Amino acid sequence: MKSFQMDRKRRWNNLYPEKKSSIMISLPTPVSSPKDDSFFNVKTWHMLFGVKHEWISKECFNGNPPTDIDSMSSAIHLWGQSEDSTCRKLYKDFHSIYQVREKIAPIVISDTFLVKVKSWLKDNEELIEKTKKQTLVFVDNLFTQESVVFNPVRSRRPGASGGDSSDIMTGLLESSKKDCDFCKYKEHAAQDTFGILESKHAAIVSNTFKIEKYHGMILLKEHNPSIFSMEQFLDAMNLGSKWYKEAHKLAPDHNFRHMYWDVYPKASASQVHPHLHILLASNEYYAKWNHFHTSALQYAQLHDGSNYWVKMIEAHNSIGLAATYGSASALAYVTPQKDYCIFVIGREPELDFFKMVYFVYRAFIDDMKLYAYSSGFVFPKLSKDSDSDEPEIPALFSIVYRGSLAGSRSDISSFDLFGTANVNVSPYKVIQAIRSSIGKRSEEKYDLESFDF
Repeated sequence: MKSFQMDRKRRWNNLYPEKKSSIMISLPTPVSSPKDDSFFNVKTWHMLFGVKHEWISKECFNGNPPTDIDSMSSAIHLWGQSEDSTCRKLYKDFHSIYQVREKIAPIVISDTFLVKVKSWLKDNEELIEKTKKQTLVFVDNLFTQESVVFNPVRSRRPGASGGDSSDIMTGLLESSKKDCDFCKYKEHAAQDTFGILESKHAAIVSNTFKIEKYHGMILLKEHNPSIFSMEQFLDAMNLGSKWYKEAHKLAPDHNFRHMYWDVYPKASASQVHPHLHILLASNEYYAKWNHFHTSALQYAQLHDGSNYWVKMIEAHNSIGLAATYGSASALAYVTPQKDYCIFVIGREPELDFFKMVYFVYRAFIDDMKLYAYSSGFVFPKLSKDSDSDEPEIPALFSIVYRGSLAGSRSDISSFDLFGTANVNVSPYKVIQAIRSSIGKRSEEKYDLESFDF
């Protein structure tokens, strides 16, 4: 039987026969052996993100690597003038995925309007001058077609901050606990045909209103979504692995594993109690993950089998937007679609990957005080088609901030829906928080008999 990938290629080519060679829509020939195998070599991985990052900063950027959005474009321009062969290769690899542009947007502020602008900017003369001459940095991903414009000054516009969330969060927790369905999941939740799965810190029930044949919910036994330890989180993920195996026994043709977690109503959570959606799908990854996967295959096709995920991580590392823990990497994503976007990439859904995800969650909650967020996971297929040579997607996790609980403004605008993403938080600020979280929490103890995902 022909693979689903080939059926998908045929559908695309039938729809767009005149554009078979177009990178935008043509699906690549599967590549069985990635040219760059450092993604699968932990020793090389550590070298890539240790000594090599320091070397890049010194040799490729003359000791002045980009440290903020304002300096990124000029630093990359300087990088492109390096005569060192390694620097030039890294520069070429960066631009095989990303395009960076900068524009200066001057405006005239009258004396009468300046009074109000000063009040918005709290009489900060540096910000006032930056407002009169705004630096816009555009970044495009040539394969995923993601694009973003950074303008940190926009974060100072009226109503952007949203205010203090602490009182609102306390109120939500208190008002939701008394009649919480998920605190009483044995009586107030549906279950799959194989029953409710339980562990020390978590339980998995069925979603009452499904979007997939097997669609469960991982419930933490603690009602407050901001309070969970490394042990509680890893225990929940361990239980998730058991759920996937039980569902797969009943639906062997369902191989595609996904998880999603929205926290607080601001991020579209239906209940305050922490619950992660866990799904096992058939045919292919859901649309957005599948788009990333197809983009990676296109990259391999056009770049002699090179591994897109390795090159993307290397690109972020080169400009100072990557952090590593064991075999997992966290990226302050350079084409975010929302503020505070982080990607975590691992070779497999193994312990290092989930620890890194935990460090990211704690950085959001404890260090950056970002309580409402949406996050998602995707993992390699449970079983692979015997007649397919298509490389697997790695373990991926992404998270974005959904805005202040106290904010009345929606976090989605017409720019996001129909135009290009506008992000006002510097990814350099975000990666510093992730590095700090790794340093503070990597020695946190946990008590699990085993971890097997």
